[in-house]
Amino acid sequence: MIDLNDKTILVTGGSKGIGAEIVRALGAGDASVIVHYGSDRAGAEAAAADIPADRKHFVPADLSDASAVPALWDAAVAWRGQVDVVVNNAAIMLWHGGMEAADAAWDEVWSETLKVNVLAPAKL
Repeated sequence: MIDLNDKTILVTGGSKGIGAEIVRALGAGDASVIVHYGSDRAGAEAAAADIPADRKHFVPADLSDASAVPALWDAAVAWRGQVDVVVNNAAIMLWHGGMEAADAAWDEVWSETLKVNVLAPAKL
């Protein structure tokens, strides 16, 4: 692994799955890690459990809320003064009712999916 000492890395969706493993690996590589989570603070803390307290920072944000994205960025930068790397890992996959679902349900699914999976990463 490359030298991550003195690097500050923001990982979105760091509370579970691949994101949690990315947090663990970056922490093991001596990076300072900003762990973004939606609502699972306990999961974020578990993912970063082996990272020393001075090298981890937790920031909650609902990425489907457009105003939360700049707030996430501001909180990330405020911690160490800069962010060297962003790992855009957060994503959602919604499913409401299948092919028989009303158009309004599909519109909601697509709207939320695009906000989290496309627009939030683009804004970060």
